[in-house]
Amino acid sequence: MIFVRRNLFWILGGLASVVMVVASLLFATSAKSKADENLRALSAYTNSVNQLKDATPYPSPETIAKVDEDTVSVEDFSRQAEALFDHPKPPVMPPRQFKVHLINSLVALQAEATHHNVRLPPEFRFTFAHLLPKPNLLPYSVGPLGERLQDIQHLSKILFESRVHSIDSFARVPAHEREKGGRVLLYDVGIRTNLTTETAEFTSTPYRFTFRGFTSELTEVLNRLANSDRFYVVRQIEVQAMQSADSWQAVGKAPNDVADNATLKTTRVNLLRQAHITAAAQGVVRQTLETIVDERLLRVTLLVDVVKRMPRAG
Repeated sequence: MIFVRRNLFWILGGLASVVMVVASLLFATSAKSKADENLRALSAYTNSVNQLKDATPYPSPETIAKVDEDTVSVEDFSRQAEALFDHPKPPVMPPRQFKVHLINSLVALQAEATHHNVRLPPEFRFTFAHLLPKPNLLPYSVGPLGERLQDIQHLSKILFESRVHSIDSFARVPAHEREKGGRVLLYDVGIRTNLTTETAEFTSTPYRFTFRGFTSELTEVLNRLANSDRFYVVRQIEVQAMQSADSWQAVGKAPNDVADNATLKTTRVNLLRQAHITAAAQGVVRQTLETIVDERLLRVTLLVDVVKRMPRAG
């Protein structure tokens, strides 16, 4: 104990030296491991740089040529696809000349309806009745009105060739803000811009029309819309089964097929009565006839968009 007391300073100094040596060794080992790790990362990076420096440039000329060829093919396909939405615009004409053209077009539509045996309401003018009494049309309205007339002519042709029984109504968007035509103009929908490219924009113009016929006529109308050269989108369809021939009063007298149906029903009742009398006289029980097909006349309302490609000015 006397030795420790006399040499306490040197003992404490020695212990402190040992601790410092151990700490130095641990620090040196950690620093060496980090240095080795950094050297390995630097070596890997240097190898990557050397490989990129000595490698053949990528993509290869063949790959670049293939990309260029595919780009040309895609551009050609885009032009051909856009061409499907191009439709010749109606000829530009002054208001008075367009008024004559409008009257002649409406007369032609009436004649086509008669030719295809399609009934129209009295004084039906395909959404243009309010324009006929006007002595002059606004010059800036002639272009949009010409496009509306052209669209209605194409849609009417589809209905005529589908042999629908009648056309009840037609409605379109106004040609300009100041046009007032009552129920023949659509205010709940409008022209939309669906897609815009560098050279053109695609617009959707809605039309709503109502016709009557059976399921075969409805199927024919939808097929002709799908197979038309023009691009149509059926946005909405409403189908209502007619209850009786009285509903034809809105478009005039009852059609021949409805009258024929009434005649057939009367004949069927008479035949059934005669069959029952004959069966009773002979003592034979006969089964009454069952209705196999009882299709009703349909009143169909379609909301159709006409999609067009409009080239940009300049």
